[in-house]
Amino acid sequence: MFLLRCLFRIWVVVISAGIFFFPLDNIYAQCPQVEAIMVDACVIGQEHNNEFLIINSGGGFNTNDIQLSYDINNVLANAQNNDINIDIGNYVGDPTPCGLTNGNINAYSGCSNLISIGPGFNVPPNSIVVLQASAGSTTNAYNFTNLCGSGQCVYVISSSCIRTAGGFTNSGSGTRETIFQIAGGCNQTIIYDRALLVGGDGAFYIPLSTSYGNNGCVAPPSSPATPSTLPDFDIEDEYCVGDTPDNLPTTSDNGINGTWNPMSINTSSPGMTNYVFTPTAGQCASPFTLSVTVTANVTPIFSFDVTYCRNETPDNLPGTSDNGITGSWNPPTINTSAPGTTNYTFIPDAGQCATDETVSVMVDDNITPTFSVDDEYCVGDTPDALPSVSDNGVTGTWNTSTINTSAPGSTNYLFTPAAGQCALPFTLTVMVDAVINPVFAIDDDYCVGETPDNLPTMSNNGISGIWAPSSISTSASGTINYIFTPTPSQCATNFTLMVMVTNNVTPTFAPIGPLCENSTPPTLPGMSLNGISGVWSPPSINTSIAGMTNYNFTPATGQCATTVSIPIEITARPRGSLNGNVDICPGQCGNISFALSGGSGTYNLNLQINVGPFNFPFTVPGAMIGGGMQICYNGTNPLPSFILPNTLIIPLNTPSGTFTLTLLSMTDQGGGNCANGIIENATMTVTLSQRPDAFNATLEVCDEDNDGTGTFNLNDANNDITGGSPGTTVTYYQNSGLTMLIANPTAFNATNGTVVYALVEDGSGCLNDSELTLLLEMPEEPNLPTFTVCITNPPLNLPVIINGVTGNWSDAGGHVSGNQFDPAGTMEGNYTITFTPDPGQCFTPANTIVNVTSGGPVPLDGIPSVVCLGLGSLTLPDMPNGTTGIWSSPSSHLSGNIFNITAAGVGIYNFTFTPDDPNSCFLPNMIQVEVVPNAALTPPVFTNVCENSGPFALGNTVNGVSGMWGNNTNIVSNIFNTNAGAGTYSITFFPDDECTNDLVVNFVVAAATNLTPVIFANVCITSPTINLPSVVQGVNGVWTLSMVVVTSFNPGAQGNGTYSLLFTPQPGQCVNGFTSTIAVGSVFAGDNTNHNVCILLDPIVNLNTFLAPNAGSGGTWKQNNMVITNPTSFDLSGFQIGNFDFEYILTDATCGNDTAIITLNIARAVSAGNGGSLTLCQNNLNNINFSSLLGSFSNGGIWTNSRNININTSNPANVDLSSLPASNTLFSYRFNAGICPGDTAFISVTIDSFF
Repeated sequence: MFLLRCLFRIWVVVISAGIFFFPLDNIYAQCPQVEAIMVDACVIGQEHNNEFLIINSGGGFNTNDIQLSYDINNVLANAQNNDINIDIGNYVGDPTPCGLTNGNINAYSGCSNLISIGPGFNVPPNSIVVLQASAGSTTNAYNFTNLCGSGQCVYVISSSCIRTAGGFTNSGSGTRETIFQIAGGCNQTIIYDRALLVGGDGAFYIPLSTSYGNNGCVAPPSSPATPSTLPDFDIEDEYCVGDTPDNLPTTSDNGINGTWNPMSINTSSPGMTNYVFTPTAGQCASPFTLSVTVTANVTPIFSFDVTYCRNETPDNLPGTSDNGITGSWNPPTINTSAPGTTNYTFIPDAGQCATDETVSVMVDDNITPTFSVDDEYCVGDTPDALPSVSDNGVTGTWNTSTINTSAPGSTNYLFTPAAGQCALPFTLTVMVDAVINPVFAIDDDYCVGETPDNLPTMSNNGISGIWAPSSISTSASGTINYIFTPTPSQCATNFTLMVMVTNNVTPTFAPIGPLCENSTPPTLPGMSLNGISGVWSPPSINTSIAGMTNYNFTPATGQCATTVSIPIEITARPRGSLNGNVDICPGQCGNISFALSGGSGTYNLNLQINVGPFNFPFTVPGAMIGGGMQICYNGTNPLPSFILPNTLIIPLNTPSGTFTLTLLSMTDQGGGNCANGIIENATMTVTLSQRPDAFNATLEVCDEDNDGTGTFNLNDANNDITGGSPGTTVTYYQNSGLTMLIANPTAFNATNGTVVYALVEDGSGCLNDSELTLLLEMPEEPNLPTFTVCITNPPLNLPVIINGVTGNWSDAGGHVSGNQFDPAGTMEGNYTITFTPDPGQCFTPANTIVNVTSGGPVPLDGIPSVVCLGLGSLTLPDMPNGTTGIWSSPSSHLSGNIFNITAAGVGIYNFTFTPDDPNSCFLPNMIQVEVVPNAALTPPVFTNVCENSGPFALGNTVNGVSGMWGNNTNIVSNIFNTNAGAGTYSITFFPDDECTNDLVVNFVVAAATNLTPVIFANVCITSPTINLPSVVQGVNGVWTLSMVVVTSFNPGAQGNGTYSLLFTPQPGQCVNGFTSTIAVGSVFAGDNTNHNVCILLDPIVNLNTFLAPNAGSGGTWKQNNMVITNPTSFDLSGFQIGNFDFEYILTDATCGNDTAIITLNIARAVSAGNGGSLTLCQNNLNNINFSSLLGSFSNGGIWTNSRNININTSNPANVDLSSLPASNTLFSYRFNAGICPGDTAFISVTIDSFF
């Protein structure tokens, strides 16, 4: 009996009332159509407000096009009962059609995705729309779980009119006609027979199959509702602390709009946080949760050597830290070619949560040992012992244990420092002379008239002889030579003693001072400039007191000298101190003052603050007397800083505490020798306090008068704002600048959403602020019952407490007085009464109905006609329709008003309610309840469950029924822990629905198999890239190196070392992973190098010292293809002057050989000889022998003379000097410095005139 302009597929559902036809799948038609009409609506007394139609949207439509015409018999009484958006026989008094308004989704329970829509909404194709016939629908009138209880989307729209009579007649006989159409052509005429309705609340009509049914107050059968869409996002969910995260988009990748909570990803601290995306209403979409993991940064740790000697072969800088962080170094290798400290920074590879790490490497300079060992002897002399420790503390060994004086000549003794010291070898050249010189201990300096020493006939070293003159004379000043002539046959030479007889003199000294106060003074000289030794009084210079002091010098006995006094001035230095201590909070600054004096009055101050983890030195330039500086606790950078001219910034991340500020030194800008000042009070304290806690909070009051404003006692939020911290006070302001004080916070008027600002202060004086949001609670309307009273009854007592809300009753007709309704004088029908809640409960007045009746059976509404066995019991209303009475039943399982379903079992049971009030005008009434068995679930099938595969989600529904899995210790929150091992586990599903039986399932966890690890051969750093197999023994998987997925291994990129690669099988294969290792080696003999080598006295060298710093150790040396067996002590004495190539060959079992060519440019030391002097007569200047003066010398030197006269010196043994005038001429024989040091000898030639 209806017209459709579309085709659809049909499915069949059998219900107790008959056979109904519905679409099998989504309707693929253009025209929307009504699939069901709730004809006999639920809620007693409100049936006319709770009727609805279920519409399938077909190809989709705009709600403005909906037109619904009721049967002419249902359009009566007033315009509130008119058609929707059309006039086909509307109320003649006002034929204006009803419009559409947003649907009341609160009328239906059991669904999470009911969407309220109104006019102008484009309904998507194949959607379910509920059209409410009245805008006065009742809250929770129906349970829609069967339609959309699994999250499906259902759109709800309502007529704009509140009907006073039903739109669909549910009693009597005959047919009723309803027309549904979409403006523009789609039309559906629906005709139902009232006599075929299945009686009672919940009776529905199915137009598509012209069938009838009654399931109670639930949704009638229809096509399936549209499942909600899950938003899809491509957002990174793993970060390191401090990373810049992805923005959270307000539109998903599949076009769903919404908002996030929290609104943005926070990477400031480690942990996992859920970010929930809530779709904007009306989109048929489900919330989406993004779990973001933030990992803490790791500091790389290293254990290589950080101390070396100059040119020592250093450790390689590892590409992987001790705690597994990979990365690179800057600089890439340790350089030991120069002394000092160098920072090497390790930069972790991308994709690791790690920080840069700087390692300081110290290179110590090599020390040249020094010795105070005598290096000249006569033949047979007892030599000095060769010490094992040098004068400057270097330990070592000598190549010969003692000095040999048995024969004349020159011998080299080589000292080799012990290992572990930064020291160079040292060569001691010892000369043993064959001739002995006599030695005497005779005073050769006297004053005039002083008694001289006797001249001994035996020298101190045992040489006997005679003197001429035979005794020393001191009678007159002057110099006299006394010649000792050894007795013949001794190996000794003549000895000349030059005796000086001196007149008494006054000691003279270089001026001392002025000196600076507290400076280290020079030592008073024990000998005057003119050679007078003696003692001083006072014995040393005192610089602790400024001023002038005389120091007296008394010559030592035996000198020809007099006492002398010299004045020394001590100049004062400037002084400085710090005054005052600072106590500040974050964002505050404090001042300290400088106590400065002396000098120019302007100074440079060097200070250091030890605060938190920082020891921060800084300079205050141009500080003046009376000046000071400012310390501010407001730095945004992580390190302290100093801002000229006088502000020290402490970072806000510094923890609270008391720290020290130290004045290290001061310098007078006026300069001078005494510019460095004296520090007196050097230290003061800086106390950093933290802000008190201040939390954002909300405060809610009721808008009792519904005027949009409320009165708030802001102090009620104090504890929430301070977090309950003791000793804090809270002050409120109207603006974020904290300038508009709220004078009376206990009675502050504001609108909903007003934000006020709280200033929190603690005992330290530190401040913090937060926001307090003021919220208005909108008053609710109490849920009132309806009342029934017989027209002949006495006044009805109305309850003054309804659902916990207290109040009083009234009406407009004068039937209510003293909270009683008096039916006397009324007519049969409904009377509106008003319940006014008492103040302070946030409820508004509400109306309900008193139904004045004149008899008939007591209404028994709201009792289900069908219940399941699993409910256990059914509670019948103790006062149906407000009427007291007694329940009875043929069944023995009714006790009072409680029916024991479990004991009764499946069947049909009759219950009779008999009113017991003699004044009641109701008769007894009977109902019938059918008890049906619980539904059984079909066990789900779980596949691909492998042991040790982590948590396995069992789900929270079985056959569309929600519930929880349990009865097994391995299950937590519907998650099965597969780490329990392989086996079969009994698990139970406990449905939330009492009408569904529990389900026991055998859950099988399969055992995982082990793979044989892949064995990789050792490779060289120069080897080609290794492609890693993606399938191992038939198992697909992925490789990871240091938690990074890789498909190949590049030895050159990874560097030396042993690397662990993890193979993880793809999910679903039930196979354990394994770890394989790859060892990467290298061979590098270093760069080719060139070195100049001078052979002085010792030709022994350590060839390894000529290798490049990047050379590997342990190689083989060759020269002319001959293996060198002693490279650390190689003798170069057999090599001529020139360039010689040496090969250094390094061998590795995996990487083969590498050779470095070391070229030595060898030179030998030269000597210019000893030199000497000649006195010649001008008439005898031919054939002069310079060679005899030079002694042992090398040929090839350069001759020059002080007169720049061309003298032929090609034959030094025969030089013609006849061209020289009578005078002194200095000749030099020179070798310039090259690979070896240069050398020069001088010959002084004096030519006397010929008389």
